[in-house]
Amino acid sequence: KSRCHQTNHRSPRALLQSTMPSQRIRITPFLIFFVILSLNLIARVAPQPQPQQQQQQARILVDSNDNLLLDAGLNTSNVSIVANAFLFNGDPIPTRSELTALSAAASALQTNITNTLSALSLTLTDVRSQLARVQARLSVLQPLVASFCTNLSTAMPVVQSLQTIGAIDWEYFEINGTSFLVSASHTTLLSGGPGQATTLNSTIYRLNPSLPVGAQWVVEQLLPTFRATDWEYFIINGTSYLVVANELSTLNESVVYRHTPSLPRGQQWVVEQRLRTFGANGFTYFTINSTSFLAVANYRNQSNTVNPSLALSTIFRLDPTRAPGEQWIIEQQIPTIGAIAWEFFVIDNVNYLVVASYSSNSTTFMLNTSCVYRYNVSLPSDARWVVEQCFTTAGAHMWRYFNTSGTHYLAVANARTSSSISNTNSTLYRFDGSRALGTRWVVDQLLPTTGAADWEHFVMNNVSFLAVASFANNTQINTISTIYRHDPTRTPGTQWLADRFVNTSAAYDWTSMTLDGVRYLVLASYRVEGAADYSALSPIYRLDPACWV
Repeated sequence: KSRCHQTNHRSPRALLQSTMPSQRIRITPFLIFFVILSLNLIARVAPQPQPQQQQQQARILVDSNDNLLLDAGLNTSNVSIVANAFLFNGDPIPTRSELTALSAAASALQTNITNTLSALSLTLTDVRSQLARVQARLSVLQPLVASFCTNLSTAMPVVQSLQTIGAIDWEYFEINGTSFLVSASHTTLLSGGPGQATTLNSTIYRLNPSLPVGAQWVVEQLLPTFRATDWEYFIINGTSYLVVANELSTLNESVVYRHTPSLPRGQQWVVEQRLRTFGANGFTYFTINSTSFLAVANYRNQSNTVNPSLALSTIFRLDPTRAPGEQWIIEQQIPTIGAIAWEFFVIDNVNYLVVASYSSNSTTFMLNTSCVYRYNVSLPSDARWVVEQCFTTAGAHMWRYFNTSGTHYLAVANARTSSSISNTNSTLYRFDGSRALGTRWVVDQLLPTTGAADWEHFVMNNVSFLAVASFANNTQINTISTIYRHDPTRTPGTQWLADRFVNTSAAYDWTSMTLDGVRYLVLASYRVEGAADYSALSPIYRLDPACWV
């Protein structure tokens, strides 16, 4: 007990003994009466204790009453908790009956907490048991899921096949929520050699979701083209446009079409402007500082022959101050060697173009040089695209730029090293901004391909994939097109793994699209093995998200 308790609660006799001299004193009744009377008088005139003293004395009173409370059958710990709660809050000391009621409530609360903890323990045990059963079921289902996903007919089933003629490109686009696909029809008859201009309709398909699955893509409009090699869709000031690259036309021109929704269906795409091109094999649209550009890869020179010293690929710029039909004007002409594709991209606010150089003449396919160009706005407008870095490529058919996990990549589709189409590695380059200009693109990985004509990058479940379209293996056009999966946990240079193998026929192009949250891949099939012409069915695959992880 406290020193205060020991002092304030000593008996009168003890108090007297502590104040008297050490010699023996005779205690008489009169003396006792006198001492008690004196103490009462002192108590009446003594100052009242301060609040701190009251709290201290109250604590003593509670402690001194513990035995009495215990006699009433109360729990000492509960009583101490309740009493101290009152004291620390500055409340008056509860009565014995109040303490009894509070003690009972505290005991009930403690019982409820104990029961709740017991119930929670039982619940957790039940959850663990249920989890164990689920894990056991998953261990049985996982091999079945793996088997399901290994089968391409279930992992990427064909939902519809579209009739095409010599298709070498698809372009997907949307206008006001309606989905469209347009194919580039290149050749119709086997007797039509590469030097013959062939007029052939290219088809625009429209998605009609009210029709049964397998018949939802319907013909929207036919557009006359001349060995079409590529379509590019773009929007300027809310108006939709399509430009087609005509490889061989009697007038050496490619065409820009404008969408006019006020016209009836099947007639809404009208000619906007004709562009002077020579063996056009690919367009790419891009903007720099709100100015629109079109870059065309001209495979031939102005004499319609492949000549590396004379071939010029053109950068067109839109001049909206000019009359409609004359707004696309030549901005710059870039010397190229057998160019068949451009790819535009931006890294750290710097604009780039990379060209795919396929061959050096019309009959020999060999190692060639494909270059990255950087836009330098400080130079005159007709000389702003300057060479940044060049690569040795093997019949380069196209480039694909993409960014995954913050890393910039360029993938080149190498088709061949000689006059025969065979197994040729395609190269994946990685951008390293810490290196000097002209050396920033470094080889990241060599990917085995066969007659590669196109790369398509897409993402499923936050995983990056690269699909290669394999055109042929020597004279065989029934080939396997591989889909690679990115595994960032592996050592750089080994992160892209062959994941899917798709049987294809003269595959020229993959196009990825998303409809109502579902990913699709559209394949452009150039022709069928053994057929008398270039008619083929180009399939649309639906990707099951459970199988692409």
